[in-house]
Formats: sequence, structure tokens, C-alpha cells
Amino acid sequence: MKGALSVFTLLALQGCLFLRGAQASDADMFNKNIDWKSSLVEFNELRAAESDKPTMLIVSKEWCSACKQLKSAFNKGNSEAREIEELAKHFNMVNLRDSEEPHGSEYTPDGGYIPRILFLSKDGKIQNSIHNVMGNPKYKYYYSELTQVKSAMRRALRALAPNTEF
Repeated sequence: MKGALSVFTLLALQGCLFLRGAQASDADMFNKNIDWKSSLVEFNELRAAESDKPTMLIVSKEWCSACKQLKSAFNKGNSEAREIEELAKHFNMVNLRDSEEPHGSEYTPDGGYIPRILFLSKDGKIQNSIHNVMGNPKYKYYYSELTQVKSAMRRALRALAPNTEF
């Protein structure tokens, strides 16, 4: 029994280390020029350690057509996408997909729809006041266009990192 428990513990630890080391492929990323965190482990580490930057969290699903459209817009390489790349340098950028989606009502402030973009302060607290003011008020954290994302990123920087020049 003790040996079986040790084997189980070792396998669980290896699984955690594997997941921790897993990186999203370019095809999985919203923009390969942005330094993304893509695991729940990395996200929880960011929240546990006070950061020098606020966090932008995208919750998405691989099968979601709206997520695919937003990801495509992030990857267009046009001026809006490049502007987001520049703004992203002032954030911890996190994209949690599928089974990596964080659980808890704080991550679904007005519903569990996807994609959702949430902003967190430097100390890891979700900032519900920073949302898509250009979108549907029933789905405040849903973004369908890069213009909406850029606007929210700027508002987040003004509120959460007021000394940041952008």
C-alpha cells in the first residue's frame, strides 16, 4: 500500500511538472509576438506573487468560433494588432483555454460565456470595473473587436499602472 501510494505521488508530481513546462504552440496563441502564460499553474503563481504589472486574462475554448475570430484578429499583423502587442508589454498576458479555465465565481462575474477578458491588479485582484464599455452591457467581459480590447487595455493601465507611459 505504501509503495503504491509513493508511485501514485511520483506520477502526480511528474504530471504537474509536465503541465508546468507545457507551452502553447504558436497556433494556440492569440499573438505569437506576445509573451503569454498559458497554464493555470503559471496564472496562480502570478496571483500569489505580487507583480510589477497588471494582468490581462483571456478565457477561451479551442472549439469556440468567437474565440477563433478574436484570435485571428490578434494575429492579423495590422496596426491594431501591433498596437495591442505594444500595450501587452505593460501586462502579464494570460490565455487560459479549455481545461485550464480557472474556476470560481470571480472569473464569471456576469456569466460563463467565452471569450472573456478580465483585468487583474498587480496584487492579483480581479477588477470588475474594467470591462468592454463598447459592447453588450449583458456581457461586459466579451470582446469581439481589437478596438474594444485596446480601449480596455488603456483604461486598465490608467487605473492599475498610472505611471506607465504608453
